[in-house]
Amino acid sequence: MDAETAPPSQVRIGGLDGAGLLAELRRGGIALNERALELLASPVFQTVVPVRTISLGIADVAGLGFAQGATWPELLAAAARRSWQPAPLALAPWLRLQWPGQAEVVAAPTRHRAPPGSLTVVSPEPADPTQPRGFYLRRADGQVWLRGYQSDDLHVWDASDRLAFAIG
Repeated sequence: MDAETAPPSQVRIGGLDGAGLLAELRRGGIALNERALELLASPVFQTVVPVRTISLGIADVAGLGFAQGATWPELLAAAARRSWQPAPLALAPWLRLQWPGQAEVVAAPTRHRAPPGSLTVVSPEPADPTQPRGFYLRRADGQVWLRGYQSDDLHVWDASDRLAFAIG
């Protein structure tokens, strides 16, 4: 992955409420699925997040020590050993805005697993388990996407799935 297609190591977030952030995403031509729209309409995005910069730690599941895949609790424990933690939910939309050059990976459609070439932003577990867990970013058919997703702690993430955490 070259510097142009690699995600940034730091992301500046904040300064807009959910409606403002949604307008920026639309202005940027970013496609959203229903779960992403549901998350952006949630109370988390109803207030303006103070502007700040978050450093990212990015690794695939195998790079976190799980060549055969791992569950969410196992991944969080491995990340914590690196001083990585779940990122604020607001990080993913800002990352999407600041990373338009994500490479496209052409692959067969997937179901119940992260699409090849996607980057899942690890966020705190939602208070309501019926809510989407967070966002992932991908490029498909030339379109840049921010997608919400649903999963539980028993789901086994594939060794090649890439995850982004906040450092610190």
